[in-house]
Amino acid sequence: MQFLVFASPLAGKEDEFNEWYTGVHIPDMLKIPAVTAATRIRLRPVGAEETRPEYLTTYEVDGDIDSLIKEIGVRTRNGEFGALPDSIDKTTVRMIVGEPA
Repeated sequence: MQFLVFASPLAGKEDEFNEWYTGVHIPDMLKIPAVTAATRIRLRPVGAEETRPEYLTTYEVDGDIDSLIKEIGVRTRNGEFGALPDSIDKTTVRMIVGEPA
């Protein structure tokens, strides 16, 4: 299964956003045994200009999404995962699960 997370940085905070995402958040996610891989992608609109999240991170997950979300919550509450940094535009964050068709 794939866990897809869309997000954008706040204006002027792209470097801080990317440093946190690649240097802190992805390594934290990969410490969860069910998360086997992660890939970040910068998105660009094709054709007409649209407002959309600028980045997509795909996590390969071996297991069910409910267990993963529960584990993320546990790690956030016990301090293993910090809060989202101020560089993220929280209005753009979207999470989607992709399952084999």
